[in-house]
Amino acid sequence: MKKYAFILYLVLVVLMCSAVVVSAQTSEEELLKKYQAEVQQPDSEIMFESESYITLDTKGKKIWRAPFAGIAEFKVPDEWINAKGGIRAINGTELEEGKGIVELGVNYIVSDEPAYHQLTKLINEAWDGENDYDPDELYDKWGSLLTNLFTIYGISENRDEAGLKTALKDLYVEMGYDAETAQAVIDQMSLIKLGSAGDFNFFLSQNSDEDRSALENADEDYIKEFEAFSSDPGKYAPNFTFARPMGLTEIVEAGTGISFKTKDIEGNEVDTADLFGSHKVTMVNIWSTTCGFCIGELPELIKMNKDFEAKGAQIVGLVYDATDDYTTEEAKDIVDDLGVDYTTLMPTDEIKELFKVQAFPCTYFVNEKGEILGEPIFGAALSEFPAMVDKYLAE
Repeated sequence: MKKYAFILYLVLVVLMCSAVVVSAQTSEEELLKKYQAEVQQPDSEIMFESESYITLDTKGKKIWRAPFAGIAEFKVPDEWINAKGGIRAINGTELEEGKGIVELGVNYIVSDEPAYHQLTKLINEAWDGENDYDPDELYDKWGSLLTNLFTIYGISENRDEAGLKTALKDLYVEMGYDAETAQAVIDQMSLIKLGSAGDFNFFLSQNSDEDRSALENADEDYIKEFEAFSSDPGKYAPNFTFARPMGLTEIVEAGTGISFKTKDIEGNEVDTADLFGSHKVTMVNIWSTTCGFCIGELPELIKMNKDFEAKGAQIVGLVYDATDDYTTEEAKDIVDDLGVDYTTLMPTDEIKELFKVQAFPCTYFVNEKGEILGEPIFGAALSEFPAMVDKYLAE
């Protein structure tokens, strides 16, 4: 588990919930290309990563860009650039699909930058078998050098401080915390509003119960430096310029009516009034021929559908990328080879507009009236489907 936690901080692309991510909108792509061009200039003082999971540090850089966290620009303070320890920003991304919350954690490194980067290199080499070090021991050392300065949160729908705390508490409960523990975490948070962009409000958060073990055996210089940086984080507010976060997951709201006509993969006409109307709950599994996770779960979905049918529910597939003859034939081969015996729909522009798909596989639940039930599930989540279907059947 330690290896994967470490990789979460380092990789540029993280497949959330084993999902294959759909490309960003054109306007966002153009802006990302502009940012990329900036950093490629000789002696550029800008640090930017083009994916939603990022690692930013202060080594020779005066500006950070974290567009997936809504940070169009952060002017790195001079005291950070010249610090004895390092400063690193990580995980500038949407916290969970469709929740309208983004975050960027800013950590103090209780080490000089060259030593920290050397340790990171040694860990990667150890896991790849390129040296004889114990990667778990190195990982523990790596983690022991980090302590949180503050976290930046952005939240949509013009929600205020109370709205952010409520949303975070709900998220912690979904992650497995009991309500009392989740509330205790929230109660330790101190929030400062930094600014707004569109319908997003941005806050700086510090937690009075934050783990400070990294400082326990640190040199006095590191301790004093950390205290100087963390004692009044509001002083950094003018350094931030915000924009609406990129790459946000759009979902179809519960209760939205879904109605369309299309053909199934065999060429038969399909009307959703008949398709959805025949079962109390329909699980619409949206997949792509290029998504290994999607194809890998189809055999289990075939078995699952038999159980669902006995309860008055069903699975319907939608092969999202079957928009040309070649891909359609490929989709047919997959369905035939695996023996998919439930209805597999062909995509249309109308269907793609109705179902907001940010990642594959993507699963929506629909009632017999053609209304969306709850929230979609992004990524391979076989273990969750039976409980979700039982829940919606009971409503």
